[in-house]
Amino acid sequence: MSAGTEGENGSANTSRSSDLRVRTFSAIVLMPPAIIIAYLGGIFYTVGVALLGYLLAMEWCAMVSRPDHRNLDRALSFGLLISLIAAGIGYWTAAIGLLFGILVVAVAAAFMAKGGRWLAAGVGYSGLACLSLILLRQGSAGTFLLLLLLTIVWSTDIAAYFVGRSIGGPKLWPAVSPKKTWSGSIGGLVFGVLAGIGLLMTFGVTPDGEVVLLTILLSMATQVGDLIESAFKRYFSVKDSGNLIPGHGGVLDRLDGLLLAAIVATLLGAGNNPLFAVANEITVGF
Repeated sequence: MSAGTEGENGSANTSRSSDLRVRTFSAIVLMPPAIIIAYLGGIFYTVGVALLGYLLAMEWCAMVSRPDHRNLDRALSFGLLISLIAAGIGYWTAAIGLLFGILVVAVAAAFMAKGGRWLAAGVGYSGLACLSLILLRQGSAGTFLLLLLLTIVWSTDIAAYFVGRSIGGPKLWPAVSPKKTWSGSIGGLVFGVLAGIGLLMTFGVTPDGEVVLLTILLSMATQVGDLIESAFKRYFSVKDSGNLIPGHGGVLDRLDGLLLAAIVATLLGAGNNPLFAVANEITVGF
């Protein structure tokens, strides 16, 4: 091995170590407030999710629209924020009307935007994901469902990162995300499902085959959401969706898996599946 190769490897290892430290610090700082707001629920949670929707929409608009359309981007994002708050406190008619207006404006703006057809899709996706997070938290089962979702998503994401880095091997989809590997994907799925099952058993529930299948779907949705965001960043030639979170990029970079998993969880809940039936029997208290 040449000195140059050794130097390159050493530099790469140092860079990876530094990146890991920054990512870990960011997670330590961000996770406790997120958990506290999720547990408190009510207006605190609604406003928190609405602010998240605003940031997601702003980051998306920044990726797909022209710099001279920033005022329009802010207006669309602020409208999304208000509509999510209205939905969260029960004013569904106002929320639906405002969301419809936002989408109409976004579609019209698409003719002027660099990203064209993707502007409305991105704002709509951000709104749907945040609305799903609000809906999941409502009702007697809301606290546990949200806790279960976060457990599966975070475990999937963390395990995929560390297993992929440790084992390596064939790439999952190099054209979209060059760093992701099959080993990381499988590891994320296994640990995500085990974490979900472990949480259920902690609360005295022995999951049956259907419940296990649903945890698998949520873990898979987490990874698909991550790949979707990577594909869009690749399409628009953007490295990160933003720079708000050190070591992670933007909010969309950090929560890409959670967004799709929340939508999938909400759609699954509409069918009164076993996972939601189990959640209704669990009372979460700290």
